[in-house]
Amino acid sequence: MRAALAAVGVAGAIAFGITYRSQHRFDRVFNTLYQTADWGPTLRAARASDSALNPSAARDGAIAFALLGAGRPAEAERVAAASTRREPANAQTWDQLARIQVSRGRLRAARASWARARRLNPHASPALPPRLRIRPGPA
Repeated sequence: MRAALAAVGVAGAIAFGITYRSQHRFDRVFNTLYQTADWGPTLRAARASDSALNPSAARDGAIAFALLGAGRPAEAERVAAASTRREPANAQTWDQLARIQVSRGRLRAARASWARARRLNPHASPALPPRLRIRPGPA
């Protein structure tokens, strides 16, 4: 019995360590996300911070915004849409998807995503979010 409890404790400590490291890596990425226009390294760092033990709508949004900045808008929308499928009751995921869609000029889809975000968060503005102002990265 003691050995089983010890094994569970060790497994829990390992899972905590992996989750903590993943979150710490992402925090560093998020803090520099809007300070740089070098989207390639930002995108690689955001993806490297991912962990199955620590899924995050904020990480998905950072990856989507970095993809948008890197000139890959369709992929950015796919990442944001996947986040809404994984967390359909999370207003943040629908907000991120709507912002990406507005930035792509897909206003009809953005209105639908924004309506879903507003149902989940009635304090959100009734107006669609503005187009994201993301500086393109180096050529």
